[in-house]
Order: sequence, then C-alpha cells, then structure tokens
Amino acid sequence: MTPAAELDEKFSELTIAAFHAALHGGEITAAELVDWYLARIEAHNLAGAELHAVVTVNPRARDEAVARDEFLATEGKLCGPLHGVPVLVKDQAEMAGLRTTFGSILFTEYVPEEDATVIAKLKDAGAIILAKTAMCDFAAGWFSSSSLTDHTKNPYAPERESGGSSAGSAAGVAANFGLVGIGEDTGGSIRIPAAYNNLFGLRVTTGLISRAGFSPLVHFQDTPAPVARTVADLATTLDAIVGYDPKDPFTVTASAAHDLGGYAEAVARDVPLHSWRIGVLETGFGEDDNPDAEPVINVIRAALSRLDELGVPTTRELEIADLAGWIEGTSVYVKQSKADMGDFLAQRHDAPVSSFMEIYDGGHFHPKNDLFHGIAAGPETIDGDLEYLQRRLNQDHSAGTS
Repeated sequence: MTPAAELDEKFSELTIAAFHAALHGGEITAAELVDWYLARIEAHNLAGAELHAVVTVNPRARDEAVARDEFLATEGKLCGPLHGVPVLVKDQAEMAGLRTTFGSILFTEYVPEEDATVIAKLKDAGAIILAKTAMCDFAAGWFSSSSLTDHTKNPYAPERESGGSSAGSAAGVAANFGLVGIGEDTGGSIRIPAAYNNLFGLRVTTGLISRAGFSPLVHFQDTPAPVARTVADLATTLDAIVGYDPKDPFTVTASAAHDLGGYAEAVARDVPLHSWRIGVLETGFGEDDNPDAEPVINVIRAALSRLDELGVPTTRELEIADLAGWIEGTSVYVKQSKADMGDFLAQRHDAPVSSFMEIYDGGHFHPKNDLFHGIAAGPETIDGDLEYLQRRLNQDHSAGTS
C-alpha cells in the first residue's frame, strides 16, 4: 500500500473519538490530520471533483494544529473536548482576521474584527477552524448556488443537488474536507444538506446556540448547529457550542434549560431499543411518482424495515393535512428578511453595502436564489402588516398543535 493510500485508510471517515484515541496512542498528530484535509481540499475543491465546498482556508490552521500537538506532548492531556478537531464552518459566521463572505461576491474582501460566538466557543473547546464553507447568498435560497462559488456539488453524486443553504459544510464533511461541520438553519438549511449528503444534521431550539456574528435571515428562526458523520460526533460538537451569550438575547433559552449540555454522554448510554418509538410522517415523503425522491424514500423505508427487525416500535402512516399549505401559511421570509439583513449590514461600518436592496438592485446574487425576488418585493417594515401577523399567529398555532 502506498503512503497516500495508508493515510486515506487512516483518516477517511474518521470520528472524534477515534481521532483522540489515536492521538493518545501516538499513532497520528493533529498536524498530520490537518495536512491530509488540506491536501483533499487542494485536490478536489476547485480541481479534481470541483466540489466548490470551501470558500477560504484558514492559513493559520496548521500552526494551530502544531500547538495542539505540543500541548498534548507537554501536558499529557487534551486541551478540550474538540482538541485538534478540524472544523468546517459555514461562511455565515464572522471570524476575526479571516475573510467572511456570507456567500456573496460583494464580500470577497470583507475581514471581520471579531469572532462569532460559535467560533470563539469552538476555539475554547480546542477545535481548529480549518476552513469557511460555501453557502447561497446570505442563506437566502433553497439550493447550493452562490454568486461567489457558484454550484456546490454533491460528493456522492455530482450531478445531484447538495442542498441549501449550508451546502459547503455538508458537502465538505461528506468529502472528507474536515472532521465535523457547522451550518445554520432557518427553515431547513442544515437538515436538507445533511440529508442530501448522508450526514447527521440537527436543528436545535432557537436560543440554545448563539447567533451573534452570524448574518440573519429570519432572526427568530435562525440557529447555528453541527453536521457530522455520526450522532456521537454531532453531540460532542453540540456540547461545545450551546450556552447563554449576552450578545444574543434569545439565548436566555439556554440559560433557562435545566438539562443543557451532556448530549455526548446521553448518546453514549446503552438504551434498550424497545424503549424508542419512531414516528413516520408519510406526508413528508412527497409524491410517490417523483423520480428524484424515490431513491431516498427507498433508503428510508429500508431503514424502517431494519428497525422493525431490531424490535424498535414504529408508528407508520402519520399524516398532516395540507402540509404544503401550512408551510406556505407560516413562512415569513418575504416579510421579515429584508429588515433583518438590513439591520445586520448597517451595523458593519466596513461592509461594502448597508442594505438588502443595494444587493438586489445591483443584481449581486446567484440567479437560482429566487427567494431574493420575494424578499425585495416585501415590506420595509412589518409594523401594521396584517398578513405578517396572521403568519406569526399560524406559527404559534402550528407549534402548539405539533
């Protein structure tokens, strides 16, 4: 076996637990792992498979990995639960000293002065921010299309969609560009690309994780969260980034949570399979004759059959009447996003634009991000907007009956 093949076998599909065990055993170093991921990015991000998942590589990543290795050698212990873990972060999160583009061609030269709270928490946990990842312009789209990076391919099937808006984080983890990823979800932007790229993705309750330093889309729906190859990796990463942040008033939710954290420990518990019950929402599968959905639905049904074999109780054929209508009737993007994005931009004195309409009127967004047109046609303020109020009431009613 060639040295390159040996590294591929050692690092491909690596988990946090296996990585840390190998560090303790002296089998690998954090610097070696970073080098391998950087070589993968070099080979297949813009060249090779041309995945277009990574926007900017952190030039300090290898030095930080060396520092983690020196700490372990000197102290004989890990510096935190994410010691040396190379993380891919959606380019929606500001990072001090590293350009942050929000998926927009207008922001190719924008370099923030402060870290988003999630970035700071990852660093405190010992993680290495390896790279910032592709997203559709300001997360305002359903597909993996960006005015800066164009289309992000699905590593498993390059001709298929990789999902929006956290396409780069999901495709990057799936392609072994990093060990775990951070995305952001307003209405499916973690769940969709995680599903499309064969990963675990979680949308947490808004307020468990700080949004400070993330560009908003709908501020009361936005939340960062992890994507990972395994539930254990997802839980370990989640433990590191939840918590109260005075910069984000919504995180009072985290301060009030009596069981905040401990997710990795909970996942590790040996829980009898028969104590679980899996609900199957049939109306979430879409139309049976959809050729694009059929392969995915077949995989899900095969997994459900396997759960039956293992003795896991399942409740089949759950339905929500007029699901499409409820989704439409609770959507507030076209009412809320213009103001939220504008407030965020106006607070950044060195940003190239200060309002959503400057971006829209200049045509500085990918044409497939058709949500931009709806947002542009929306109101400047929601004050006195009766349709907006009805949609917010619909959201409350939907939450109360779910």
